[in-house]
Amino acid sequence: KYMTNASLFNFADLADLPQNLQEALETQTTDNARRYADIVKAGAAQGFKSLNIRQIEAVAHRAAKLGELGFIAGSEIPTTATVRAYLNAAVDLKLIGKPTRNSYGADASVVVEGDSDEEPAAPVATASEVDVLAGI
Repeated sequence: KYMTNASLFNFADLADLPQNLQEALETQTTDNARRYADIVKAGAAQGFKSLNIRQIEAVAHRAAKLGELGFIAGSEIPTTATVRAYLNAAVDLKLIGKPTRNSYGADASVVVEGDSDEEPAAPVATASEVDVLAGI
């Protein structure tokens, strides 16, 4: 099976990896899920009922810069897809809730159905729409 760069970095699905590596990554994912859940909980303490992924990433960048909220000072923040995977893992672990498709909240009892908060894909152009010589 051909893997794209994106699938090479998919840490949400570990089924294709050896068991010992799966366990190590699951522990890392759980630790990161807790760290990102702490951002959502800290936001709730500051009066934010829910936060979207960009707001969470902004807090993560600031926390990493300052070494706050369990982040190591100067550490890099992962991609949005990885942050989303950590947040969804935190929801699965019942650490936080997901009041809408696009937000996360401290109330773990509130979870909207469907965990995909990705942007809708652009419509795929058909060959006849792309082929400038079509119909000639």
